Amino acid sequence: MNWIEACRAGWEAGRSFAWCTYDEANNDLLGAIGLQEVAGDDTVFELGYWTAEPHIMRQVATLGAAAATWAAFLMPRVQRVEIHCDVANTVSGRIPRRLGFQLLKTLPRPATAPGEAGQELINVCERRWYPKTYAHRLWVEERRT
Repeated sequence: MNWIEACRAGWEAGRSFAWCTYDEANNDLLGAIGLQEVAGDDTVFELGYWTAEPHIMRQVATLGAAAATWAAFLMPRVQRVEIHCDVANTVSGRIPRRLGFQLLKTLPRPATAPGEAGQELINVCERRWYPKTYAHRLWVEERRT
C-alpha cells in the first residue's frame, strides 16, 4: 500500500487524517498537518505538523495545529490531543505552548535526525479545557469575525 492509499484507508477508518496547506495566490505548498489515533487508545490523537522551509515562522504550523485540534474534538470520542517533539526543536516546541497545550511529560527516545537531543516532549490538550485555549480562540472564535 502506498502513502496515498494508506491516507485514504486511515481517513475512511476514522483513525488518521492528513492535510496539505497551500498558498491560494501561487499554489505553493506551505506545509502539512496530520492527526493519527494513538495506538491502543481511540480517545487520544497525536497531531503532527511540517512547514516548508520558505514559510517557517509565518504561523503556518500554528494555524494548522489549531485547525487540526478543532477537527479532532469534532469527533465525540476524542478526549485528548497530543503534540510530540524533540526538546531541541525549539521552534516546533513553542507551538503547543502557544496554543494552550500543557506539558505532560518528557521521555527519552532515539535521536533520528541531526540536532535532536533524544528527549521527546509530550504536550497535551484535553477536551475539557480546549474551549479556554488559544487554539480554540484562534480557530473558532476569531474566524467567526
